[in-house]
This record gives sequence, C-alpha cells and structure tokens, in this order.
Amino acid sequence: MKGVFFQKPLELQLLVEGESWRQGDAVSGALVAKNLGAAPASLNDVGVELALGKIKEVRKKSAGAFEPIASARFAPGTVVQPGKEERLSWKFETDRNCAITDTAASPFLVYGHGPLEQQGQLQLRVNPTQVIEDVLGIFEVAFRFVRKSAKSSKGWIEIKLAPPDSKAFAMLEQLNAFFRFESDTLHARYVFNLKKLEATATAGSGIDVKKLKQERAFEYPVHHYRIPSGRFDHERMEASIRELLAPFESKLL
Repeated sequence: MKGVFFQKPLELQLLVEGESWRQGDAVSGALVAKNLGAAPASLNDVGVELALGKIKEVRKKSAGAFEPIASARFAPGTVVQPGKEERLSWKFETDRNCAITDTAASPFLVYGHGPLEQQGQLQLRVNPTQVIEDVLGIFEVAFRFVRKSAKSSKGWIEIKLAPPDSKAFAMLEQLNAFFRFESDTLHARYVFNLKKLEATATAGSGIDVKKLKQERAFEYPVHHYRIPSGRFDHERMEASIRELLAPFESKLL
C-alpha cells in the first residue's frame, strides 16, 4: 500500500506493509521524504500519524476531522539535501478494541506536517478480530443469518444480522450483535428485534403487529472460545449460539 503527497519542496512517499488489518494488528512501513528544491529542507515536525477520521469531514478537509492516536516523526534537526531523500521507519500497534472501517469513520495514516486535515491521507481497511469473525461465521454458516452491516459503536463492534428467509425465526426481524474484549474475555451483547402478532381488542378488527426488544449479555473467557492448541473452538461456540437462539426459534415448522 502506498501514498504520495507533495508539500513544497518535499515529495513524501508513504510505504505501508499490507493492504488490510484486523483489530489489534500492528501497522508498519516507512515515510520517504525527497527534497525537490534547490536548498536544504528541514524535516522538523514531518512525520506519520495514526488517526481516526470522520469520513465526511475528511472529504471536506474540515478542522477536527481527525482524532490522533499515535505518531512518529523525523528526529529534530534532520535536514534533507537537494535531490536527496531521508527515510523514517515507523510502526503503530492498534488496540484490540480499536475502531473498524465503516461508512462513517475509519483509521487513517496522515503524513506530512501542519494541520492533519491538510496533510497526505491514506485510509486503512481495519476489520474485526479473527475471533469475532469466527463467531459471526457460526451465525452465517450454521444458522444462515446474513450480515447486513458492521460499525464501531461506543467502544463496541456492532454487527447487524438478518435472520434466514424461512419460518425458523418468523418472529425475529433483526439481531444486533455487539462485541468487545476486556483482556482475553470476549464480551457480547445480543439485541433481538422481535415482532409479535396480537388480536385487536375490537372483535373483527384483525391482528396488530407489536414490536419489542429482548437483550442477552454473555462473557466468553478465552478457554470457552479456544481449545488448548489455541485454535477457535467452533463446537463449543456453536453450542452456545444455538442455546442463545433457541427461545426465538419457531417450534411450528
């Protein structure tokens, strides 16, 4: 992955190792500053920043579009001679609960100097951790749920799931699943958006559809979702999700 940005007299090349990442992964690479001018150029305050950007504000180059997370800069006093280049290697560790890339916000790499919104910008594709992906895979494969969207929400990852087109979950309109880690424990909240048919109070008036929500919360310690070898425990997690869904599954098929 590569980005190029010009801030006279500098040509800045951002070289990034990889194309996509998961929460908790390290993002690393190098910033190459080439002097296109006729005089020595200072690299004071030139560097790379890992930041969370609001997509609409980033596109408008609005002040405050970025929330800084971590940074790396050339050493104070570094100077690049005309026609020469200097290289800065950098590495940022992402948090296991960091924001993922969605339609509203995303992690970015911002490089150059000055206000962040006026520097070079490279959007990162950050996906949920592999454990969360494995849990979602059980919903999708074993129970035929369909993933509709994914976003970051107040320190959680929120995934909207639609039930399969069958009578098995006739009362379920949508399942919102929220995930986050505390140490190695996976915390999960499941919000079930339900519909219930009720006869109207007036005779012959028909049936009303009443909508309601039910919530379930779980904590999965590491020994619950991993076997001793470190691999994901599909069998145990599938049994847990089957138990979770059972009260919402139609018994009359």
